[in-house]
Amino acid sequence: MSTPDQGPQDQHEDAQAPGAPAVGAVEPDVTVVVPVYDAMPYLVELLDSLVAQDLAPERLQVVMVDDGSTDDGPQTLDRYAAEHPPIEVVHQENAGWPGPPRNHGLDLARGRYVFFADSDDRLGPEALRRMVEFADEHGSDIVLPKLVGLGGRGIGAPLAADNLVDVDPELVMPSLGPIKLFRRSMLLEHGIRFPEEKVRLEDGFVMAQAYYVARRISVLVDYDHYFVRLRDDGQNISMQALDPVGYSWSVGQVADRVRRHDPDPARADRVVSALFRRKCLKMYAPARFAAMPAERRQQWVENHQLVMARHVGDAMVADLGFPFRQRAELVRAGDVEGLLALGRLETDPGYETRATELGWSRRGGLRLVLETTGDDVPGDRLLLLRRRGGPDALRVPLRGPRDRVETTLPATVDLAEGTWDLSVEKAPAESAPKVRVRVDEATAVPDGRGRLEPYRTANGNLSLRAFGPPRRSLALVSPPRRPVPAAITRVAVTPGTLTVRCEVTTDDRTPGLQAQLEALCRDPAARVRPGTVLRRLDGGRWEVEATFEAGDFNSRRSGFFGLWLELTDTRGQVRLRLPSPEAPRTSTRVPGLRADLYTSSHGNLSLRCR
Repeated sequence: MSTPDQGPQDQHEDAQAPGAPAVGAVEPDVTVVVPVYDAMPYLVELLDSLVAQDLAPERLQVVMVDDGSTDDGPQTLDRYAAEHPPIEVVHQENAGWPGPPRNHGLDLARGRYVFFADSDDRLGPEALRRMVEFADEHGSDIVLPKLVGLGGRGIGAPLAADNLVDVDPELVMPSLGPIKLFRRSMLLEHGIRFPEEKVRLEDGFVMAQAYYVARRISVLVDYDHYFVRLRDDGQNISMQALDPVGYSWSVGQVADRVRRHDPDPARADRVVSALFRRKCLKMYAPARFAAMPAERRQQWVENHQLVMARHVGDAMVADLGFPFRQRAELVRAGDVEGLLALGRLETDPGYETRATELGWSRRGGLRLVLETTGDDVPGDRLLLLRRRGGPDALRVPLRGPRDRVETTLPATVDLAEGTWDLSVEKAPAESAPKVRVRVDEATAVPDGRGRLEPYRTANGNLSLRAFGPPRRSLALVSPPRRPVPAAITRVAVTPGTLTVRCEVTTDDRTPGLQAQLEALCRDPAARVRPGTVLRRLDGGRWEVEATFEAGDFNSRRSGFFGLWLELTDTRGQVRLRLPSPEAPRTSTRVPGLRADLYTSSHGNLSLRCR
């Protein structure tokens, strides 16, 4: 083992090199690669979490690459390596960026899988085992774990509500960080490595290739796998100031790799458009852009013009919603003053809406009286309910005078579990700023009823909490239009299991399409959601497949289950009953299940559990 002031080349020639397997050594299941630079005291917490993994020591390899740390981290690493055999340490001269130490660790890796971690984070004790077992069971080349924030670190909305076995690269492209489980043979076969030079978005260079060469990408959300820290010393790389020239160049490099590796040009356009929106157009958020010096504003606009000239066409801009389409058009025109004016409009759209009366109708709906004031009150408006942390949205037209309108959210609307924020927007949707519905302290907010509880937020806005699973099989996550129609083409029954395959026809514009087959009955707790595989056939045609296992129904009470297909993309979500290929009332015993497969009187595929 090297000491803090030695490089690997200075060790005795007979010493065991880190990463070199001992005679008869078992190949580890997973190698964790960690670049380390001045990470104390957080480093100890990471090391403790690695030691606490519920994997046998011979199944785990940990390669800690000390990148010339100047704190007492090197001594801490050596102490842990001496006490815990899975931990191996190498010390190298400072490269100044995570890419080189990650590549060094990858060169030393022996595991079937590689997991990249950061030295100031930590893992849940079951994280590595769960990811490896899932990848082994489903043949996954990349597994995205569930991330949790530490120290006030913000984590974006989860990519899915349930584990996903096989997802399209478009869905996961927003996650460009390297905190994932990779099949090592895939990385080696395709020569996937991190840039050696100091560049921003270097993780995106890797992921923009890896996602497209992976045979299967999976998402896990059923466990808190990885805890991402916001350091109180401000030393997170992601917190450092961005250089307009270098950062914009890096966005272009990621876009180049997407177009190089994605065989579907239409999907590549959507992925690049979303990348441009997230990484470039965010710079024009009102407060952020207004606070910049004039020279820096001009630099961002000029460098984003270069990105647009190469990667973002007129049709891609036209598909963006407010305010991103307007920002992109102003960037293309080089109109800095126009961007500042747009920011003022976003901040103050010229009107405000207050809920002056709230109550429950006789039929159980939520009754709202909304009063709007201002110099620029739109005529055609929509009440928007959007679930926090996801794309789910419901829009209700507001009909009546501009200054005062009454509307009721019907009791039949069954919102998915979570917090829903209420806003007003100009019709058509996404054409103007959204205005949050305000609630004065003097306005009485009724107690909750059923699954819904209205409340006044700390900022004086109106929101709803929806508790527990929806009562009905159709949880409302209503986009402006149904994103995908579907039709079942075949049902295959195998001994002990029920395998369902259906073909999905889309509008050939399905950003981040996900699919989930499920069996639903009147008891929401008894629903069955098996692992579901989504495969693109051609154009807008997809095949969805899932297998219901014997244990899914044998332990459940008797009853009738309808088979549904849940489809989600970035525009919203829809659930569709699966029509049966058989004549009505035809019944088939499923071997190994306490269930009969039959066709309902409405021609839908159903199960009767005995």
